[in-house]
Amino acid sequence: MWLQPIPGRRRGLVAASNGKWVTPQVATEPYHYYRATFQATADAYGYFAAKHFRTPEEQLIADHYEMLGQSEDWQEVSLYFRCPPETMASIISWEPAKDAALRISDISIEPVKAPEVAALLRRSWQQLEQMNFTPPQDRWDAMPRLREKLEKGETVRMVMLGDSIVNDISNSLYETVIEERYPGSRLEIATSVRGSTGCTYYQKPEHLHEHVLRHSPDLLIVGGISNRNDIDAIRAVVRQTQAGCPAEILLMSEAFGAVDHRYAPAWRRFETPPNSFRDNLRRLARETGSAFLDMAGCIGCYCADNEIEDWRILKRDRVHANRLGRVVAARYLDLFFAP
Repeated sequence: MWLQPIPGRRRGLVAASNGKWVTPQVATEPYHYYRATFQATADAYGYFAAKHFRTPEEQLIADHYEMLGQSEDWQEVSLYFRCPPETMASIISWEPAKDAALRISDISIEPVKAPEVAALLRRSWQQLEQMNFTPPQDRWDAMPRLREKLEKGETVRMVMLGDSIVNDISNSLYETVIEERYPGSRLEIATSVRGSTGCTYYQKPEHLHEHVLRHSPDLLIVGGISNRNDIDAIRAVVRQTQAGCPAEILLMSEAFGAVDHRYAPAWRRFETPPNSFRDNLRRLARETGSAFLDMAGCIGCYCADNEIEDWRILKRDRVHANRLGRVVAARYLDLFFAP
């Protein structure tokens, strides 16, 4: 792979192929927002990401991936990201497609404030098509302490527990808009994830402590596509969390993943099929006094209502949400947490 300056081209230009290129570590702070900006051309699609470190040697799991499209002309690219708890430094990395050149230049990483991120989300929402969604009227019955803290303008700690799908939804930075709905409030998000990991793993007491309890959350959000229909494991996570801390809980049905919405009609409506995983998750929420958000129905209905026939519009690969997918998910979360 390695990097070679290209004579006669842009100052500070480097090129990479068949490998990765990463920036030096840049000092960053937990829960703070940053904007990475660079110029790029790419012979084929590739990926770039913000990654974070607890120590110079220890990388945190939560990261922020995005796809870089093919372009013969130089394009300016920006990535807004939030640093996880315990972050002391961050990097930007690039991964070109195999045998295809990726050229990058003029890289910067700058701190930004939450209102700038929120304004970007709101501008993005203006471009969205129909979103026929009315949040459940009784949703706050399961989250009265959260509602009170938000209305008082206090700091709220949330843990988002799950897999890379949950990681992507967290990377939508939806909390910046919720903060504007509740003046004075501050939402601190701990994205507590592992790839392809669900509650079968997190239900073990030592894992639950590491990923949930030690963060002392006000709200635990459980989601992802890696729970393998294991309702008992999710129940164990909920019950142990309720016994171990005063957190309220939101269960979120699976979203994105390898589902092709054209051939999954059940995803195109909010009525969950009887005895399906989504139906069982809804029942579990009622049983445990948890809130429930049918994110599967949200994404599916968005595709159906807007006649989206190509799932790749919302994904950067076969499984994971791209920027538009995250923007859509953020809008549903914003509506769900609205007063």
